[in-house]
Amino acid sequence: MWGIVSTSKDFEDRVFASLKRKYTQKKGWEIEHPARLGIGDRVDFRLTNSRTHKVIVIDAKDKEALTTNDLRQLSNYKRKARADRAIFYVPRNFKRSQSMADTLGRRKLEIHKTNIAPKKSFW
Repeated sequence: MWGIVSTSKDFEDRVFASLKRKYTQKKGWEIEHPARLGIGDRVDFRLTNSRTHKVIVIDAKDKEALTTNDLRQLSNYKRKARADRAIFYVPRNFKRSQSMADTLGRRKLEIHKTNIAPKKSFW
C-alpha cells in the first residue's frame, strides 16, 4: 500500500493559508510569497505592515531539524530585508536541541511549530 506524498510546496501552501488567516485580519499587513530580497535571494514569506513599517520574514521548513545552514540563511534574509523578526515555521514533529536553542537566541530567530503534520513518503 502507498502512503500519501506531501511536498515542501504543500507545506508552504498550508503555512501561507495559516499566515493569511492570522495576519490579513489585522490592519496594514501584506504578505509577499515568495519574496525577493535581492539578486538570487528569495525568502518564502515577507510580511510588511504599512502602518507600523514592521517587517517579518518567514522560512517554512518541512523537516524535523534545522541545519546550521538553515540558521545562517534565515539570519541573512533578516538582515537583507531589514526585518524586525525572522521566524521558521516547522511541522509539529520538529525537534529542537539545546545548542540550536542557544544559536536561535543569539541570532534572534524564532521557531513556530505548526499543527501541520510532517511530510509523508511512500510506505
